[in-house]
Amino acid sequence: MTSSLYIPTADELDHVAEQMTVKYTGDRKRIIRAAQLIAAGAVEYTENVGWSVASQRDERKQDPDSPEPWRYTVTTTSCGCADHLFRASAIGRCGDTEVMVLAACKHILSVQMYLRLISAKLDAAIKAPFGSVYAIETRTDNVHAVFDRESDEVICGAQYLTRTDAYRPETGKDAAAFARWQAAQPVAVDFSPGGLLQRILKTAPGATLALRADVVYGSPNQYTFCGYRMDGATWVHLEHAGRQQFNETAWLNLLQDSGWIMPGRPVKQPGIAYHYLLERGDATVEHFGLNAPSADELERRQQNRQFSAFLVGGSN
Repeated sequence: MTSSLYIPTADELDHVAEQMTVKYTGDRKRIIRAAQLIAAGAVEYTENVGWSVASQRDERKQDPDSPEPWRYTVTTTSCGCADHLFRASAIGRCGDTEVMVLAACKHILSVQMYLRLISAKLDAAIKAPFGSVYAIETRTDNVHAVFDRESDEVICGAQYLTRTDAYRPETGKDAAAFARWQAAQPVAVDFSPGGLLQRILKTAPGATLALRADVVYGSPNQYTFCGYRMDGATWVHLEHAGRQQFNETAWLNLLQDSGWIMPGRPVKQPGIAYHYLLERGDATVEHFGLNAPSADELERRQQNRQFSAFLVGGSN
């Protein structure tokens, strides 16, 4: 599935999924599937149809000669899929009981999530002091036109909400227009030294410091700074918007400039997180690098080698 709209990052989807789960506590599984649809590019907007969502292909029900999955025309409250129709039909009175269910299916939730995410990105873009867009009020009811700062061309319309001090797309068409503009922007990932990670390393008062990062192994590995603990303090866990990506070169430069070394191996945490325990020291002293395997990983490797040697020996 492909889409002309902006495809959010994994962190952005995780964040908006958390918000939606708080709102709809009983629909976590549908919210997870909705996030997967967004990540797959299933959400689309066209002038004639409006919002539509391509559902996952079902080999048992769909015509095998059809190469594309079904698409449902979707609004924030309606969809033509069986899940929504079944849940909507359950609403009403059953004797003396008023039956109330959330009629949202994964397709409706994906559109709700996507609009929430695009609204947040539009608000952040307008408020950024040196951002790529600017807004000019065009009507007295707080309606603005959003312009590309480089070309001075109109991107979309936006409504300013005084109660929440936030901008959001005026219509679904405006949301889609901003999403297409966002998709065309170059991806800016900060792999250079600086940002919050540098400030923590420069200003930490004690002799030790613990950092937390999520690690996605690949070529190269992806590291995301997501928490820290200074001497005598409790852990600070960063929200998704405050997290920072870095690489091995940035890490080495920051440690050397700030006077830190890592005397021990990284400590594996649940999921993809690792803890890095630092202490004050001279970078000329031999110490572990960012990509050093944890003690648990070394132990597993040793066990695998022993098991392989046992199998080879037993086959002779």
